[in-house]
Amino acid sequence: MKTRKIKIKVNGRDDMAILNFSDNEIVIEVGNRKISRTGEYPFFILKEIRKVLEQENIFLMVNGSRIDVYPSGLSLPGFNAYIHVLGKPTSLDHLVDIFEKTDQASLIGTVEEQVEYHAKWVEALKSK
Repeated sequence: MKTRKIKIKVNGRDDMAILNFSDNEIVIEVGNRKISRTGEYPFFILKEIRKVLEQENIFLMVNGSRIDVYPSGLSLPGFNAYIHVLGKPTSLDHLVDIFEKTDQASLIGTVEEQVEYHAKWVEALKSK
């Protein structure tokens, strides 16, 4: 497993957590708690962990938590996903590591907000 320290927001305050990950497992250590999930695709494993953390008003300050980031195509099995720009197809220029920190704090959202944004992005492409 690989390990990274990541920034988190807990009730709006900055804090740190430990992220441990492999191809099919992610473990987040927040304080003395460990939350672990397994699955086939890292992005979707991360989503399951985020759902648990959201219930406690904890948000991971990583690209995978941005509402405009979602995997597609060949990025699905790996640790990368695309920043989706409404009305534009994906581009390699917008490929990001889902576990890298983001400076775009205003784009951190809930899993539901991320799913809704992705649906808007798909619709915007269809209407072109």
